[in-house]
Amino acid sequence: MEIDSFISEYRKKISDCSDKSLSSDLKVLNDDLNRLQKINELLLRDKYRLVFIGKPGSGKTTTICHYLGLIDDNLEGREFTNIELFNVASGNTTAFEVHYSIGGQTRFYIYPEKQEYQKLMIREYCEYVWELAKSSQNNKEFAKSLKNDEEFSKLSQNDDRSDRSKRSTEINRIIRNMLGVQSNDKFKELIISDYFDLDFESFYQKMLVKIDLPHRTCQEIVYDDSNLSEKEWIKKTFTNINYGKITNVSIPKRVDVFFNPMNIDIDIPDYISEVVDTRGFEENERPDLRKLIHDDDTINILIDKVSDVPNEKLQKILGEWVLKEEKDVIPKIFIFVKVKDNELENVNEADGDAEKGEQIKREEIQQKVHNWKLNYNLENTLFWDSYYGISTENKTITIKTKDGNIKKPKKTYISEYDEEVIISERNRISEHIQSNIDNFKENLKKEAEELKIRVEKLYQDIVVPSLNKQQADFLKKKIISLETLRNGLIGFGNSCGKIKEIFSNYSSKFWHSVKYSTSNKNGIRWNSAKKTTYVAGTWDRAQIYYASYDYSYNLAHNIIQSYKDSLINYLNCEEFLVLKPFFDSCKDKINNISYRELLNSIAQKSHNLLVDIFTDGGDWDHSETDNIMKHRDVDSWSSLKKVETGNGYYGRLIDKFIEIMEQKQLNDKIQDEVIKEVKDFFDNIINLLKNKISNL
Repeated sequence: MEIDSFISEYRKKISDCSDKSLSSDLKVLNDDLNRLQKINELLLRDKYRLVFIGKPGSGKTTTICHYLGLIDDNLEGREFTNIELFNVASGNTTAFEVHYSIGGQTRFYIYPEKQEYQKLMIREYCEYVWELAKSSQNNKEFAKSLKNDEEFSKLSQNDDRSDRSKRSTEINRIIRNMLGVQSNDKFKELIISDYFDLDFESFYQKMLVKIDLPHRTCQEIVYDDSNLSEKEWIKKTFTNINYGKITNVSIPKRVDVFFNPMNIDIDIPDYISEVVDTRGFEENERPDLRKLIHDDDTINILIDKVSDVPNEKLQKILGEWVLKEEKDVIPKIFIFVKVKDNELENVNEADGDAEKGEQIKREEIQQKVHNWKLNYNLENTLFWDSYYGISTENKTITIKTKDGNIKKPKKTYISEYDEEVIISERNRISEHIQSNIDNFKENLKKEAEELKIRVEKLYQDIVVPSLNKQQADFLKKKIISLETLRNGLIGFGNSCGKIKEIFSNYSSKFWHSVKYSTSNKNGIRWNSAKKTTYVAGTWDRAQIYYASYDYSYNLAHNIIQSYKDSLINYLNCEEFLVLKPFFDSCKDKINNISYRELLNSIAQKSHNLLVDIFTDGGDWDHSETDNIMKHRDVDSWSSLKKVETGNGYYGRLIDKFIEIMEQKQLNDKIQDEVIKEVKDFFDNIINLLKNKISNL
């Protein structure tokens, strides 16, 4: 059974259980079903975001560019520097979160910081340089010029990014370029020369005017430069966004980059929807990173260097942010150990062997994971050289300076770019990640099967007995209701019941209906009477007996119908939907064959009793009129024959019929037969309920 169908089935089953004593057991079952639901969602996921996390300078952007193939074309013979399409350096390079994905057009989409936070960061940076400027002039009173700002103070206390611009070289760089100054020193000199006599608040307001945030509204920049290739345009445009050099773009919080796959060959694996480059991890608390790590759709790549892996930031993530119980998070965390410059060969005791060096580092990582109790799967460790497949050589370049001196610096050039080897290395990484995710899903499937068995057992051991008891109690109440309904008809104790009340004067009511029945005026009314006087020897056409059949049928129907409707109403399953098929079968039985059989049986027995009154009894078929003649009660028919003809003859004949029927105690006999039939009818349904209880 599919997981979602299994969950639906058992949620419905346990919802029927209202036994409060089982609340803790039901919670266990619900927790298991919730876990199954989570597993099902994880198994259905086929696309992930690949998230790169690390300290500034750990090589996140470099790794992403080489992993996705986002590097310049025609590299052989050119200088080995700045070959990536996105800014890379020794750290503090990318100022915001960057998302890479395939799209219809090559373009950038910019999500700006809220303007209030942009003002806050601008203020902090301006305050920082203002302080430098005042300090450089030995002005001890500079602090007095920093006015209290209630809004600034409130934001500083409530927002986790309140000190961000004080620490963030990247944000300071953007603000500085938005102000049009080349460096902090140049900005300090500008303050001293042009703004020194102002108080800080006035200076800050002038800087806001200069930056002009209200007019920095551009959020989308689409490739449309025929003078540059798309790669060249991406490289130039991203640098300008990252450095704050586009006049109508404000400080970004996040930038999405979309690549046109027709023009840019980007190697994003099929199972990856996008690649995320996060801001360098410096602060102790990073809610944005915590959320990404714990999202169901992320595969998290922690970048570290060979020298000290895992570093203190990764230790915090794996030891504090990720708990050992978070079994859906841990399998999706990988450590990329960034290798360069023959580092593995130079590992202590590696003796120049890269494979041996890698094995030594893996053992070191294993020991650290064990000693520090880090929540990490060791098989998720990958050693990655971003420049694997790129060969370089050093050349001495002769440069003549302006003053006539000669410099001969050494520069590194790319001698070979082996695309086949590079693609193979990318595929190795992608396949390793995919394989580990597949293993994670296989483990989820095994867990799901174990949970299903556990749920079924718990349900059978805990819930079923309780549900059976609840259903049995429910059915017992139904039986009491049906018995009360039945007793209202047949009587109980000193109560005579509805049937006795109606059938107590059956004889007079029946003949009254015959006497005044217009529909039978020329049938029963005269034919039966005539037979008694003129054709005493042939009774095959004496229709009076068959009138009793119809009369009894209709009378019983009128009495029982409302009780039957109540009976059906009592057989509603209400809160126990599991009993609905059983109750529906009972209702079908009542509504269809059984009820008609009940009325026919009452009518037939009434008919038979009427015949018996005017015969000497016996085991014959009363529908055969010859038998009636052969076994007639001679005294009864003789008394009927003696009724004088003439005016009022029919009435006197009917009176004689009634007299004879009362002598034969017809009322008691008919009502007893009806009571028996009705009791059997109700008891049949009640017994079905009792059998159901015994089977629970």
